[in-house]
Amino acid sequence: MSPDCTTDSRSNFSTAYLVAFFIFFAAFYALFVRGIPPNGDPVNYFVVAQNLVETGTFGMEKNQYVPLEQGRDGAYYSKFAPGQSLLEAPFYALGRMVAPSTDDQRYLYAFKYFVSVLCVPPVSALTLIFFMLTIQLLGYDRRTAILSTLLLGLGTMMWPYARLGFSEPLQACAIAAGFYYSTRARREGSLTAAAFAGAAIGMLLLTKVSAAIVAPGFALYLITGAHGQKKRFRAAMLFSLVFLIFLCLSLAYNQLRFGELLNFGYFSGKDASFGFNVNCLSGLYGFLFSPGKSIFLYAPAVLLSLWGARRLQSDHGDVSTLVWFCVASHLAVYCRWWAWHGDWSWGPRFLVPLMPLLMIPAAALVATLKESVFIHRFAFITIVVVSFFIQTLGVAVNPYEYIMITRHQVPHGPFFTPGREDLRDDQTGIHFVPDFSPVAGHWWLLKHTITGAGRTAEQQRAAMQKDFPWRGLMRYAVPPHPERGAVFDFWWVYFPEYFPESTTWVKVFLMSLLFMVITVPLFGFIAKRRANKFASEIEP
Repeated sequence: MSPDCTTDSRSNFSTAYLVAFFIFFAAFYALFVRGIPPNGDPVNYFVVAQNLVETGTFGMEKNQYVPLEQGRDGAYYSKFAPGQSLLEAPFYALGRMVAPSTDDQRYLYAFKYFVSVLCVPPVSALTLIFFMLTIQLLGYDRRTAILSTLLLGLGTMMWPYARLGFSEPLQACAIAAGFYYSTRARREGSLTAAAFAGAAIGMLLLTKVSAAIVAPGFALYLITGAHGQKKRFRAAMLFSLVFLIFLCLSLAYNQLRFGELLNFGYFSGKDASFGFNVNCLSGLYGFLFSPGKSIFLYAPAVLLSLWGARRLQSDHGDVSTLVWFCVASHLAVYCRWWAWHGDWSWGPRFLVPLMPLLMIPAAALVATLKESVFIHRFAFITIVVVSFFIQTLGVAVNPYEYIMITRHQVPHGPFFTPGREDLRDDQTGIHFVPDFSPVAGHWWLLKHTITGAGRTAEQQRAAMQKDFPWRGLMRYAVPPHPERGAVFDFWWVYFPEYFPESTTWVKVFLMSLLFMVITVPLFGFIAKRRANKFASEIEP
């Protein structure tokens, strides 16, 4: 029997409960933040945020560590949209304000980067709040909403990406918020909710313009709502108008940087050489079935969504249609992009923004668990456990290190010929050869991280050279220095090791986060027991 969707179940979650849930996950995710600056996109976002705070402008001097494009005014600009950098800017300002007094510029840089990236855990936690409110809004009970949210937060790539400085968590938050508010607007006829939905989906344009491909689906979702034709039309128009404002802001940013409204910054290097010219079957295979980037490998919980898809279609056909439209449109765009894999990163990075939507069908399945037969519950629990384990591999070990090992310590590039244009995909082994799968590689690194305590570097190296994952394919390709990747990838490990003067604040901040992670559920449990006791006492 379908849930009753006519009642407003938002009152089931009090504001205090939502705040506590948010604090718990924001603190939990913050415990696992990497903290030390990597290369690639996260540093690019950071230098823009840094420049915004320090100079008040987006234009910068040429940076040898970060690829920048020269703008019309001679300054250099990031090719990326400004959303993630705008999010990091207040955190960078805070980091500069509380920065330790030291002459070590490397330490200051790492500290400010760490504080800047701390914006990602609360954004990821907010994504979970919007998801939980959406599940409740669809009429499913509290237990289903909570379990489904825990599955999203701990059993998908939301967790590994909550610790890094990529923009995908912000995109996931925007999509989750857009879905929640558009569903409210469709079911309640709220024009305010429609405006919020337009702002949320419009934010995608300021974060990554290609992610806004979902916008037409949301507009159609609103215009086919359950209310009168006039109210539906107003909701869709208001959504579109607010979205158009963000589109104008995005185009104005292009004009500011490059003097061209439609220049989004992807007009050089491999972006220009290959662009969206990948065979779509190659990208689809990579996203769905490849041993290096399959969504089912990095987030097995998505299998639960396929399992629950029919139930969601039965309960909420309109919601189901929008979910799969967003998934299909994302795949259609990114499967043709030359860097469909999103490297260097953990798993299919470009699919991370879809995680909140992909778990909605899983919630429909969770709602039926009580009535399921034993074998179905056993299969469900098995998938959940495996999915959680996969996320721990992505969290505990630095994905850059494994890619570095396979790129620079193993013979690679069999298709490359000196003097010719570089291969479009220079990590074909990691992406398509099972022996080089990062999942196997991270298990190898994590295993030796745990068992290598007390070993010298030479002993660790010798142990790791005996069981490297690709030995069955290339026994001769022994990695000469794999031991550098066998270390826990957390800020509270790195800072005391590289900057001993950070030990005091690291301990204080670590204890504060642990206190929140432990006490918030504890207080919630106590409050629930007291409420139940009070309810039983007043029953006639």
